[in-house]
Amino acid sequence: MDAYGAEYDFCRFYCERGSLAGGNIMLLNSGAVISGVFTDVPELEDFITMNAPDTIEAPKGMAARLALPGYERQKRVLFRLQIPDETDTVEFEKGIDEPVSLQQMFMILNACFSGLSFDGWYTDMSHRVRHGISEVYTYKCGTSAAVDFTSGENAFVSSIATVPAMRGQGNGKNMLGYIAKKLKNECLQGYLWADENSEGYYKKLGFTAADEDEFFVRKKGI
Repeated sequence: MDAYGAEYDFCRFYCERGSLAGGNIMLLNSGAVISGVFTDVPELEDFITMNAPDTIEAPKGMAARLALPGYERQKRVLFRLQIPDETDTVEFEKGIDEPVSLQQMFMILNACFSGLSFDGWYTDMSHRVRHGISEVYTYKCGTSAAVDFTSGENAFVSSIATVPAMRGQGNGKNMLGYIAKKLKNECLQGYLWADENSEGYYKKLGFTAADEDEFFVRKKGI
């Protein structure tokens, strides 16, 4: 809401009418984010089915109550950032790209993740950056990361990727160390969500698991 307001069709906000619990939904491009608790779960399920988002995030207790045909649950783990051992953030900082090109950042992410839409991603990220919600970083045009937003004393990091040709050099580890140190200097604790494919990587870096939950992904062909 801070980044967009309520004027764009691709970013819509809803709340459960008359609810004292405060259930809310944000639809952003092909994803849905649910917050609070909905008293009418069948109505929420019908709403999701009607809009058919590709991904759905919801509080742990709320997600456990949802039955969504055509979706599969996937586990994710919340890790607490810290500065990895043997991280030379001073030397690494020399390779940080300034200013950051969002087009270049998309090329890094597109080389690592499938199914990204440039128009949707660029519109979202440029809005967030322009309104001071997100900060983005790239290193030598081959490694990327973003601080999506801060909430209180916490900051949430995503878009961590390194192009295949630059992997094995510690760039991802150094990027996270650089961001963790920067957040610490700002009296913020960084966190990131990891799926089952990347969970082992962050454990290897020594990051501590703080929580876990499930999110929903629409099955292919449905």
